[in-house]
Amino acid sequence: MARFLVAVWPFPSHYYPLVAIGHALRERGHEVAFFTGARARDTLVGEGFQWFGFEKVDDERVDRLLFSRESYASWRSPLRLRALLREWLLGTVPAQLEDLGRVLRAWRPDVIVSETSMWSPMLVVGEAEGM
Repeated sequence: MARFLVAVWPFPSHYYPLVAIGHALRERGHEVAFFTGARARDTLVGEGFQWFGFEKVDDERVDRLLFSRESYASWRSPLRLRALLREWLLGTVPAQLEDLGRVLRAWRPDVIVSETSMWSPMLVVGEAEGM
């Protein structure tokens, strides 16, 4: 059977749908592991999945960026959302690539399943690694 690595941000609304997919894959005999931040670790390990945590991706920076009142867009500063999305989605790609490289060498998945806001698997890893 195949090994599936699920790359997802550590926010419940992002990883819970993929937990259900992970269970369905495991029921079919596949191995499933998650690549995400520390906030999701206990839930994923509790569900019986292997967890590979961020090392280069800065969990605290992402939290500050996404949950800070200064980051939200408003009518007074509509470009804040653009800056937030650029820093989060694109600015974290180099760190994602470093972390994923470590996981790919250690665990060797056959497939990477990535949520749409985790860009490095789609932008670089899939093509670079032939996955």
